[in-house]
Order: sequence, then C-alpha cells, then structure tokens
Amino acid sequence: NSKDSSYHVSITKLKDLNIFAGNSNNIMYNTMDFSLPTALPTSLDMEFGFGSAEIDLSGLRIESLRLKCGMSDVNIVSYDRNPIECKKVKLESGLGDLSIVGLGNIRAQIIQLEVGLGSANIDFRGNRMVDTDFSIEVGLGDLDLILPERTNIKMVVNDTFLSSVSVYGLIEAGENEWVSPNWRPGLPIINLDVSVGLGSVDIFVKD
Repeated sequence: NSKDSSYHVSITKLKDLNIFAGNSNNIMYNTMDFSLPTALPTSLDMEFGFGSAEIDLSGLRIESLRLKCGMSDVNIVSYDRNPIECKKVKLESGLGDLSIVGLGNIRAQIIQLEVGLGSANIDFRGNRMVDTDFSIEVGLGDLDLILPERTNIKMVVNDTFLSSVSVYGLIEAGENEWVSPNWRPGLPIINLDVSVGLGSVDIFVKD
C-alpha cells in the first residue's frame, strides 16, 4: 500500500499454492517455511485450523499480533526484545496445545488470552518489559502461566467452585486479589485479570 508504506500478504489456503506439497499413503499434506523482514514494523494475523506450527518471533518488530488456533499445536518463541512496543496481542486457543516462551519480549501493552478445551503453557518473562494489561479467559482447558519476578503484579481472579486456580509467588491482598510481595517503584506493572470456568490454572512467579 503506497499510501501508508505498508504491504499486506494473505494466504488462506496453502494447498492452492501448489508448493511444498507431498503425498504419503494417499494423504495430502502441506508445509510452509518462510521468513519476515526484521527492519520493518510487522502486524501478524495468523489462523491455524488443524496441524502444527513453529513460530520464531525473535528479532522482529512486532506492532500487533493476533493468533487463532483451532485444533492445532502451536509453539511460539521470542528470544530477543522487540525493538518497538507492541500495541496488542490476542491469542485464542481452541482444542489444541499452545506453548509460548518469551512472551514478555514482545513488549505488548495489551494481551488477551482465551483457552477453550485445550491447554496452554505461557512463559511471560522477557527483557525490559512494559506496563501490560493482561486478560485471561479459560473455559474447560488448562493453563500454566509463568510471570516475571522483576515486575509489579496486580491480579484479580474470577473462578467457580468447579474450577481450580493455584497461585505461587504472589500474596493475597483481598478476596480473589493477589499482588507482588515486594512492590518496587520503577518496575513495569502487570495488571492481570483471570476468569476460569471449569478449567485449571496454575500461576508461578519466577526470575
């Protein structure tokens, strides 16, 4: 787009590309391997129905990220700090498994995570993080969440008698409220809102 100096790429059906395709025992499968430029701000909107994906966001300038996983198993890593602040990250996991390492390196101002019937393992630690509003909804699935110790955390949990929520490394500050045991001025603030239906959530604070 010459008006805003942006470029949009859309891939809706991988089989239509007629590349990286193979046939084994009369079962058609498709694979794709591609790279993105690291010098340009990038907005990613990805949706996976069935299959698996390995995504490395290290070194990218992530402006926004949306990921929707149906029955897919998706692994995401981000080992390097995002050079720019990310406006929003939205993650939706259905029946598959979602694993993220280095989510804090994306430096998102807003994060929304939805876990349906599947499971999610999220490591939110990162380098030079920013203030983040982090909302989580878990239906019937399971979530393991690691929060960074060198931040100030305020968390509110809305659960039911049929759900399971375990919190390690935070102290209770009221009914369904938890905070960091040592609030330190100058550190990034994480405002965490967790809602759990019939699922299970384990939250850990680690260095």
